[in-house]
Amino acid sequence: MTTQRVSMVRPMVGLLGMQVCAITSATDQEILDFCNHTNPPGTAKGWYQVVRELKPDDAFCTVENLPVECEHDHTRSHFLVLC
Repeated sequence: MTTQRVSMVRPMVGLLGMQVCAITSATDQEILDFCNHTNPPGTAKGWYQVVRELKPDDAFCTVENLPVECEHDHTRSHFLVLC
């Protein structure tokens, strides 16, 4: 059985986000390409940020939005993606 490197968990998280499950080594570009192809947000920038760390100047990057290990597969993480 082949597992996708990135898969959708929740298509909408609030108004500006979605959640994906990806192998931990997936790049931001790989995740963003998947998101923009699978679930285009209809905004000018599209999906443009994978939240990986806290950034003091970004109100959306809170501890609750940081990646967490997938409960079903420890080689994967759940990431919040912003548009």
